[in-house]
Amino acid sequence: AGFGILVSRDYRRVIPAGMLFAVSVMAGGLVLSYYLDLPAGATIVTLGTLLYFVALGIAKGAARR
Repeated sequence: AGFGILVSRDYRRVIPAGMLFAVSVMAGGLVLSYYLDLPAGATIVTLGTLLYFVALGIAKGAARR
Protein backbone atom coordinates (compact mmCIF):
# COMPACT_ATOMS: atom_id res chain seq x y z
CA ALA A 1 0.00 0.00 0.00
CA GLY A 2 3.07 2.27 0.20
CA PHE A 3 2.86 3.01 -3.51
CA GLY A 4 -0.88 3.62 -3.24
CA ILE A 5 -0.32 6.30 -0.62
CA LEU A 6 2.08 8.07 -2.98
CA VAL A 7 -0.46 8.27 -5.80
CA SER A 8 -3.68 8.84 -3.85
CA ARG A 9 -4.75 10.27 -0.53
CA ASP A 10 -8.22 8.70 -0.77
CA TYR A 11 -8.12 5.39 1.10
CA ARG A 12 -10.59 3.80 -1.30
CA ARG A 13 -8.01 4.25 -4.06
CA VAL A 14 -4.89 3.41 -2.04
CA ILE A 15 -5.48 -0.34 -1.87
CA PRO A 16 -6.39 -0.80 -5.58
CA ALA A 17 -3.39 1.34 -6.60
CA GLY A 18 -1.09 -0.77 -4.43
CA MET A 19 -2.54 -3.97 -5.86
CA LEU A 20 -2.16 -2.72 -9.42
CA PHE A 21 1.44 -1.73 -8.70
CA ALA A 22 2.23 -5.15 -7.22
CA VAL A 23 0.69 -7.09 -10.10
CA SER A 24 2.35 -4.84 -12.69
CA VAL A 25 5.76 -5.20 -11.06
CA MET A 26 5.36 -8.96 -10.79
CA ALA A 27 4.32 -9.38 -14.43
CA GLY A 28 6.90 -6.90 -15.69
CA GLY A 29 9.64 -8.51 -13.63
CA LEU A 30 8.78 -11.95 -14.96
CA VAL A 31 8.77 -10.73 -18.55
CA LEU A 32 12.07 -8.89 -18.10
CA SER A 33 13.68 -11.86 -16.39
CA TYR A 34 12.61 -14.13 -19.25
CA TYR A 35 13.92 -11.89 -22.04
CA LEU A 36 17.09 -10.80 -20.22
CA ASP A 37 17.76 -14.30 -18.83
CA LEU A 38 17.96 -13.07 -15.24
CA PRO A 39 16.70 -14.57 -11.96
CA ALA A 40 12.98 -13.81 -11.63
CA GLY A 41 12.97 -12.90 -7.92
CA ALA A 42 15.84 -10.45 -8.16
CA THR A 43 14.36 -8.84 -11.27
CA ILE A 44 10.96 -8.36 -9.63
CA VAL A 45 12.51 -6.82 -6.51
CA THR A 46 14.79 -4.54 -8.53
CA LEU A 47 11.97 -3.38 -10.81
CA GLY A 48 9.66 -2.73 -7.85
CA THR A 49 12.30 -0.76 -6.01
CA LEU A 50 13.17 1.27 -9.09
CA LEU A 51 9.54 2.11 -9.88
CA TYR A 52 8.80 2.98 -6.25
CA PHE A 53 11.68 5.46 -6.09
CA VAL A 54 10.66 6.98 -9.44
CA ALA A 55 7.13 7.47 -8.09
CA LEU A 56 8.54 8.90 -4.85
CA GLY A 57 10.63 11.42 -6.81
CA ILE A 58 7.64 12.45 -8.88
CA ALA A 59 5.49 12.82 -5.75
CA LYS A 60 8.15 14.92 -4.03
CA GLY A 61 8.55 17.08 -7.13
CA ALA A 62 4.81 17.62 -7.38
CA ALA A 63 4.61 18.53 -3.69
CA ARG A 64 7.18 21.31 -4.14
CA ARG A 65 5.06 23.08 -6.72
